[in-house]
Amino acid sequence: MIRLYYLTQSLAQAKRVTDDMYAEGISDWHVHIICKDQNSLTHHHLNEANLLEERDIIHSGEQGALIGGTGGLLVSTVAGTLELLPFTFALPQVALLTIFCGLFGAWSGGLAGMARQNYRLTPFKHPLDQGGCLIMVDLYSFQVHKVKQHVFRHYPDLLLAGSSSSITNPFSNRVPLHPA
Repeated sequence: MIRLYYLTQSLAQAKRVTDDMYAEGISDWHVHIICKDQNSLTHHHLNEANLLEERDIIHSGEQGALIGGTGGLLVSTVAGTLELLPFTFALPQVALLTIFCGLFGAWSGGLAGMARQNYRLTPFKHPLDQGGCLIMVDLYSFQVHKVKQHVFRHYPDLLLAGSSSSITNPFSNRVPLHPA
């Protein structure tokens, strides 16, 4: 899926845009809004972004799994090869330690990610702090052109801030936004 990012100046405009998207057949499961005043989203019946979209849980968890799994593999391989322990490390023990360390890394990375804003929202920090709203729309590739044209035609002042893949990349610390 492709995620489009639209910046609005007010909740009223975000409400009009999202209602129009729903009328065009875009499901409310695919439209999420982030703004500084989250209580106003509920009041205006807008679909607010969930915890996984606001916080860096998935991204940090993936990074932790990679680091933990790699560390577990290295430690078990070195300990088995150098015979540092009184017992031997065969392939099942190496695999189990690698999986355990990977799961522990994913868990601890996810916990650390709870404390950080999602890396995809970094480019929008300033407009959100100024009271703007970010509308994130997840679309299939065949819907993108139609939605862009519709929004441009009906809301020419609405800023398309960029687009990206909706898949999280554990090797990136910033979202590669493509120009509109």
